[in-house]
Amino acid sequence: MNDAQARRPRVRPCIVMNPAVAGDRKVPIILMGTFHRPQRREDLPEILQHFCAPAYPHNPHEPHLHFTPEWENNCTWVIAITYLSVHRVEAPWTRRSHTAPDSTGEDAKTTFKCDGEAWDRLQYEQATRLRTWFKRCQEDPYTVPRCLEGYRQWRARVKPHH
Repeated sequence: MNDAQARRPRVRPCIVMNPAVAGDRKVPIILMGTFHRPQRREDLPEILQHFCAPAYPHNPHEPHLHFTPEWENNCTWVIAITYLSVHRVEAPWTRRSHTAPDSTGEDAKTTFKCDGEAWDRLQYEQATRLRTWFKRCQEDPYTVPRCLEGYRQWRARVKPHH
């Protein structure tokens, strides 16, 4: 990998909170990630345990978010915090299979949507997790430094420097 490739942002899925501004920079988004595929919440650092909600079919035994059609892999987490994108939001995320409809008959170019009850659930999760985070930080002034250090240690284990 050359320097230009190393600096180029990876294409990642996200939930665009205001589709009217998609294509611009500074778009309000909610990030999604697989974090090197941990299946259990306990395998994530404390801060991600707090803010992440599984995207179904990941861990159907705890509260999770549904997409239409259902998300493709079973280890995707939704980070329930709205960010302003620093890079251009290019296009809707489409199914990985680019050849034919899948076993459910969905077209390979189908885009994923979070709407209706799922959208309401996402809004609820975001508000609840942010409120409880602020409460934790007020009650325990060591929450942020502990979570930052825990995240750094976890990151060094899952993505060691070359």
